[in-house]
Amino acid sequence: MNTDRARFASRKVACAAVAVVASSCLLAGCGATPANNASADAAAANAASQATDGFVTEYTLYIGTNSQDGSDPVMSYADAKQLVIDLALKYVGGYTIYDAQGGWTDEEGTPESESTIVLVLVTDDDAAVHTIADEAARAFDQAAIFIQSDRMASEYYAGK
Repeated sequence: MNTDRARFASRKVACAAVAVVASSCLLAGCGATPANNASADAAAANAASQATDGFVTEYTLYIGTNSQDGSDPVMSYADAKQLVIDLALKYVGGYTIYDAQGGWTDEEGTPESESTIVLVLVTDDDAAVHTIADEAARAFDQAAIFIQSDRMASEYYAGK
C-alpha cells in the first residue's frame, strides 16, 4: 500500500473509533468535556495505530447478567452495566453499549431469559477483548460470553 493510501486508511480508522466513542457518549447522555475528548483521542489513536490495511475488527460481546446456575444476577443491572463500561474504557478506550434481553430453552425445555449487556468494540486487540470477556464472566458468574467479530472497512463521513 502506498504512503498516501496508508495514511488515508489510518485516518478512516481513527474517525471510526471517534464515532464509536461519540455514539456511546450520545447514548449515555454525556457531554463533550475535556475528559471525553481525551478518551476519544485515545481510542482514535489506538485504532489508527493497529490498523495497517484500512480495516478494523468490530467485536460484539453478549454479556448475560444472571448467575450461570440460573439464579438472580449477582449485582444490579446498573452496576453490571457500569462495570462493563469501566472494562471497555480500561482495555480498549471506547465502546457502544446496548441494553438487551436474551432468551433460550434449558435442558428440560423450560424457557429462560435474562437481562443482557451488548458491548460493541472497534479494535484489533483480540487479547483486550478476551480480557474484558474473562473479567465480565467472573464478575457476573457466567459460564461463557458470546463474542461475535467482523472485519470491516469503515469511515466517519461528515458530509460535504
